[in-house]
Amino acid sequence: MKELDQSGISLVGGDGLPVAEEVKRPEVGIIRSCSARVGEAANILQSLGPLGAVRLMSGLLFSLNHYFVMGRSLAAPVAYPSHKKPSLTFLPLREEDIPNLRKQVEALPSRERRELLSRLYFRSCGFSNCYAMKAGEEVVYLQWIIFPEENSVIKSRFARKFYPLSERQVMVENVYTFPHYRGRGLLPFGTLQLLEIAKEKGFSSAICYIRNDNITSLNEFYKMGFKIVKIIREYKVLGKVWRTL
Repeated sequence: MKELDQSGISLVGGDGLPVAEEVKRPEVGIIRSCSARVGEAANILQSLGPLGAVRLMSGLLFSLNHYFVMGRSLAAPVAYPSHKKPSLTFLPLREEDIPNLRKQVEALPSRERRELLSRLYFRSCGFSNCYAMKAGEEVVYLQWIIFPEENSVIKSRFARKFYPLSERQVMVENVYTFPHYRGRGLLPFGTLQLLEIAKEKGFSSAICYIRNDNITSLNEFYKMGFKIVKIIREYKVLGKVWRTL
């Protein structure tokens, strides 16, 4: 057997084909997988900073929150608020926007870093219908619309957080407005555009999940015609999260 090259693959195996070191020695693959996860976790903790990392870890030990499940029919008119609409584009997030978003993480305070990193993780799980508002080339607002065909992602990754969607139902979720653009009416503007998209596609209702202490979002969704349909608890214990669905 020839020596391994730098990629960890031998040049020639017993049958004349390349042989991965992980195949010959399974423990090598396990070690490398663990190392990759540790490295990813280290990058996140480094992005958060010492205080942010401590808060993150303490929050993972135990917490209890309450969420409102809110819904509205799309048969009702989708009327924009009376205040001026923002002069920003609102289009699907592009793959080439992701590197810039990762750079923007570094300029945020620790709590905001956690919020933005959680959105990037949400997208990586398979929820691809993310829309973004941009000021020039800078992303200033993110929001997802989730369709019934994404129920497989809900069931496999978020079964303890979200109800599966019915055939003609959508979910609007995971809004994030960058700090300098808050208070400018981006939330209702973005949400109502997503509701219009859903209505044009033939969907009949929309739901969302809002934490009970997020007063700003609760007020805005009330103004947009959403009503509370259920209250659920969310538990976080030793890193595991589930809601009383």
